[in-house]
Amino acid sequence: MASSIDFFKNVQKQAHDIVSAGLAKKTEKDRLFFNAGPLTFDFNRQVINEKLTATFVEEAEKNNLKKRIEDLFSGELINHTEKRAALHWLLRAEKAPAGLEDEFSQVQDTLKLMSEFSNSVINGEYRPSGKAITHVVNLGVGGSDLGPRLAYDALKQYHNNVEARFVANVDGSDLLDALNGLNPETTLFIATSKTFTTLETLENTKAAQEWLKKSNIQNPGAHFAAATSKPAAAEGFGMDPSRIFPMWDWVGGRYSLLSSVGLALMIGIGPDAFNAIRKGAFEIDEHFKSADFAKNAPFISAALGVISVNGLDVRNHSVIAYDSRLNLLPNYLQQLEMESNGKSVNRDGQALDINTCPVLWGGIGTNTQHSFHQLLHQGTITANIDFFMPIGQTHGLADHQAYLQANCLAQAEALLHGKSLAKVKEELTAQGLSEAEIEALAPHKVIPGNKPCTIIGYKTLTAEVLGAIIALYEHRVLVQSHFWDINPFDQWGVELGKQLCQPVYDSIVDESKTSADSFTQEWVNIIREERKSS
Repeated sequence: MASSIDFFKNVQKQAHDIVSAGLAKKTEKDRLFFNAGPLTFDFNRQVINEKLTATFVEEAEKNNLKKRIEDLFSGELINHTEKRAALHWLLRAEKAPAGLEDEFSQVQDTLKLMSEFSNSVINGEYRPSGKAITHVVNLGVGGSDLGPRLAYDALKQYHNNVEARFVANVDGSDLLDALNGLNPETTLFIATSKTFTTLETLENTKAAQEWLKKSNIQNPGAHFAAATSKPAAAEGFGMDPSRIFPMWDWVGGRYSLLSSVGLALMIGIGPDAFNAIRKGAFEIDEHFKSADFAKNAPFISAALGVISVNGLDVRNHSVIAYDSRLNLLPNYLQQLEMESNGKSVNRDGQALDINTCPVLWGGIGTNTQHSFHQLLHQGTITANIDFFMPIGQTHGLADHQAYLQANCLAQAEALLHGKSLAKVKEELTAQGLSEAEIEALAPHKVIPGNKPCTIIGYKTLTAEVLGAIIALYEHRVLVQSHFWDINPFDQWGVELGKQLCQPVYDSIVDESKTSADSFTQEWVNIIREERKSS
């Protein structure tokens, strides 16, 4: 059942009332600060209070959100346009849910195979050319790249003797940069593609095979494994069935990190750390299923997104981690949120008359303070912000950590309180400026404040914490999609560009063919001339 226009109008009114009253003036009953799994959530600076929370809980009851969540966790075909279940949560389940015993067994069997193979690589037992593997290169794009890449980059403390590298783009430089310095005899490739038809992955697989052949590797296929739901296609590339790890159509690409898509990650950090990611995600799954909506982290986070977009017309969501090892988190969340909820028709195919997913972007604090925080504090375009802050540290630089945390909290304070014209004038007066100088300079130094943000804390960034963060946003996406009445599990919008690519490619490499678009043909002609001269 879709949320009504009256609901969104009510959200808009209440949101504006909260902002008008001042975010810093919330009463104790309107504060939201609680734990879920290994994460601590501070929603105190957000545009939400007890009344607006109750409005969302009431609407969730009206539009059967609980039924939607039950459908997710019972294997119903909630991806209705593709007639599929969405069982990514099963990848970290600890026991078989009723009715999904076969799927659970498939997951467990695959994880066992992945662990055995990973250990054989890490321990130096797998020697395709007589030498132990030192590097594993994942060939995948989108959901077959962003999750494993994020996790490997974030979890450096778990790295072992096998270095993982990642190649996504069909830009040849991406592949050549990854291959730089590698020994073909000690390199393992993993071709990661659900359908084994993904252009970028297939082209990079062909190029990697050619690199092995040119290096006189006697059996290039032995230097490959694959993660795919189409094993026959992988076998067609010379890959041994024993190293083809299953995927399933009931796990979407952007939700697939903990499937065989994560094989390169598992090799790079070890099965124990990989399973710790699963544990953290499972903890948030259980919290999401059982916690009351008023203290349910994915629900509140999703509600804040709806309030931001539909209540305040804020169409930017910024994710800023004061933890340099979460550098790639915004990249990962861009696909998770925008590919899922970047839709303009509802589940019945009718055009929506409300805004849906905001643009998501971000970076690492304190670096972002020296780039785009100027816009956040004084710009005309606003964003709702999620800050991530580690409470502890493992690097031993205690003062560094205290300054890092102080900066995070100070940014939240600055967004909330700002600096008034009167305060600016007081400071300039104390500096000895003349009245004329003060009048000229003061307006430039005013910071309006009253801007929302969330702080998500955790002790230190562990595999378990990363798993919890990933599951948090997965479920946030589901809840938001339910309020917006859209299907978050398909991505039909990406198909058109793929369809148009091949005819354009054909016109570039074959002068007897022309592009259907005259604008495109102008560029094709320029590219053809360059190809002749290079």
